[in-house]
Amino acid sequence: MNSTKKREKRFPVNIYPSLKRALSLALCLAPLLLCACEQLMPEATTVPAEPTSAPYTLPEQTITLGYAAQDSLNPFFSATTLNTSLVDLVYEKLYKLDGTFTPVPVIASFANNAGTELKVNIRSDLYFSDNSNITAYDVVYSFNQARLSALYRDKLANITFASASGAYEVSFTLQKADAYVQNLLDFPIVKNNTANNIETPPTGSGLYTYEQDGGPRLVHNMRSALPRPGIGTIELVPVEDTSSLSYDLETGKIDAYYTDLNTTRLSRMYASFAQVPTGSFVYIGVNQSRYALSIQKVRQALSLCLGRAEVCGTAYQGNADPAYTIFNPRWSVFTASKMNEEPYKQEYAAGSALLDELGYTSRNTAGVRTGAMGTLRFTLLINAENEYKQEAAKMIAETLLEAGIQIEVTALPWDQYLQALTEGSYELYLGEVKIPANMDFSALFSEGGNAAYGIDPQSTAAAYFNEYANGSITPEAFNEKLQTELPLIPVCYRSGLVITGKSITGNTAALPGSLYENIHQWVTQ
Repeated sequence: MNSTKKREKRFPVNIYPSLKRALSLALCLAPLLLCACEQLMPEATTVPAEPTSAPYTLPEQTITLGYAAQDSLNPFFSATTLNTSLVDLVYEKLYKLDGTFTPVPVIASFANNAGTELKVNIRSDLYFSDNSNITAYDVVYSFNQARLSALYRDKLANITFASASGAYEVSFTLQKADAYVQNLLDFPIVKNNTANNIETPPTGSGLYTYEQDGGPRLVHNMRSALPRPGIGTIELVPVEDTSSLSYDLETGKIDAYYTDLNTTRLSRMYASFAQVPTGSFVYIGVNQSRYALSIQKVRQALSLCLGRAEVCGTAYQGNADPAYTIFNPRWSVFTASKMNEEPYKQEYAAGSALLDELGYTSRNTAGVRTGAMGTLRFTLLINAENEYKQEAAKMIAETLLEAGIQIEVTALPWDQYLQALTEGSYELYLGEVKIPANMDFSALFSEGGNAAYGIDPQSTAAAYFNEYANGSITPEAFNEKLQTELPLIPVCYRSGLVITGKSITGNTAALPGSLYENIHQWVTQ
């Protein structure tokens, strides 16, 4: 099928408008007859393309990206990093997150957060790639799909219900108030009733749209409100082994890719890359049932003497931000507060003074502090299958030894590592958890949290978190209380990378909520 025919299919001329409206209405009413409990969905507004003196022409430049052929391209079913990284190209969101984890309106125009109810108004001038108007009913449908998706359901768990209040207003109901709930409204917005099939990508409104003829590809969506790109077509090639992405880039098989830098360290550094801040929080968990670690001043000394900058620079190859508190150091609320001041940062002298107070004033031949309570020696449990964790553990041990604290690293396969955490068979462990953009730390402090190892949900620290979670105290107050208690020791927040090949020039900036933020400025050589 040639490109002209495709365009005619997507953008019909204004012939038989009454017939088209009747058919459209019939299609909208059909599901209501099958299910009376469905919310009424009005007819989608379709605006035919205006006649022009010259037909639309697709931008000429082409690039190639990889995708996982065995995975779905439906954003609510995708499981691989390869395919989820394509979502931002095809689908827009109510809000996207900028580099400070601040929500930036995209489809949304205004929001009113009234505790357990959030009202969001959406723009009335936006359209899907099939020329139909984006309405509140599409947003409600998309939210319901996201709530069922493994990618989004955990972070959306506090939002229990969504409903349309007219064509351009959505009401979200929350279990508990959340001052930063808008940070979570970054799920893809798709056309109503087009995302039910795992094998078929739904209709979106992003800069590109999927074409399946002759193999999947992305082509410029001429209905997009975003600036027209120079790249009109993105060919998608299957990638079976993600460890070959670097080689595929160098050989020109692909022109760019995103890596979350989760397990395997980069074999080399690239000249053309854009860092993507993430919510991946790396920390040292503490078993406070061990005598020395039950002492607050020992935990505080560990934190004060830890060389976070060395861990980030060496172990994470510069792709991480030192975290001296539990909060993401890129978060706008953090950077604007006193949490970003010196008292929380690395201070060998202050850490050493605390250890001196506790009587750890002598050192053995290995340079390890000793005292009446014994030798300052701890084991650090890590996941042996993660290269970054192995390198980070080495740097942690090296920097703490300078302060007279000996760390013996124990590396276990992932299954055994998890079993040891569950059984409490550790002193310290190097952990990582994804903190959602609303800075909800339930995974660490709540009973049943997927990273709540070593923290008693009835503890003082958990009580502080509950105060923060219900809005009784500010993030700054929560941090101040937590710095005293230190149930865990923050290390860093990791970044991902969008890496581009030699064929790409232009601004390759990337954001947490838009991996290919400036692709409209890319130029191919």
